[in-house]
Amino acid sequence: MNDNTIDINLVKSRLKTIYQQRSNIAHGNFMAVDKYIRNLSKREGMEEYFDDLVVDLYRYIRAILEEFLKDSNFVIFLKEN
Repeated sequence: MNDNTIDINLVKSRLKTIYQQRSNIAHGNFMAVDKYIRNLSKREGMEEYFDDLVVDLYRYIRAILEEFLKDSNFVIFLKEN
């Protein structure tokens, strides 16, 4: 809702990936993290790096904080449902 130019299904997929990698790191599953990094796109013009995941995470957190400052009850409602 914060940015109508982004497909919500892509955001959902990206958040799932972020959470999977967070879980891998938190549980010490570094082989899975390494596998994820090795499978990132290396195609010319479409290169992707692990840092891109971190940048996206910060972008999502910023959007959540902006929405929370606008209407904290709405964000709490979303979190609970």
